[in-house]
Amino acid sequence: MPNNSFESYIEQIPAGTASTLQDLEKVVNGILATVPKLDRDALRCEMGEMVVEMSKNPTTFDINEGLAKSQAYRDRLSEILFMAQNEYKIRKRCMEMLFDAVNLISKASSADKRRGEAVMRYPMMIIQTEAADIFVKEVEQMCANMRSTSESISRQVSVMQIQLQLGERRQGSSKAIEFNSEAESIEATGKKNFQYQGNKNWSDDFNV
Repeated sequence: MPNNSFESYIEQIPAGTASTLQDLEKVVNGILATVPKLDRDALRCEMGEMVVEMSKNPTTFDINEGLAKSQAYRDRLSEILFMAQNEYKIRKRCMEMLFDAVNLISKASSADKRRGEAVMRYPMMIIQTEAADIFVKEVEQMCANMRSTSESISRQVSVMQIQLQLGERRQGSSKAIEFNSEAESIEATGKKNFQYQGNKNWSDDFNV
């Protein structure tokens, strides 16, 4: 980590310091020295281990575990993306300042020649800025993939809820069918008894 932060360093720079290209180079080098050195290879390995397994027939435990993991990974990826974006933005702005300064003082006859002169003067800065930009895009893609995974798990939750609701409705329908069957059985029995009583000889009741 750098000894001084970006904000504290720029506050120490007096106005009008960069009067020549060499002065501007010193300011830019000082600014770049405040940028935290990201170990991109280690961060890539860390992101490569961010795997959330998804089951075709998940249990409640699987879903809870998947949601917890994906959220933790998304939080960590947001931290990495924040640091990567800061590094890229600072490097890009420093490079733009130097290119503008070269364009101002160069005696080349065309814009292409002046830009070529700046490229020849600061090749490593261009490569480092491009590397920072590439890493930002990698982290952004990883964030998008993890967001998609979280959405897929959330859809599994929705499907499971629908299945549970359908199961309860089917169970309720089965109970209603059983109840109606019992009612029909009682009604049919009553009709039979009534019919039997109706066909009964009235003389039996009076012992005629």
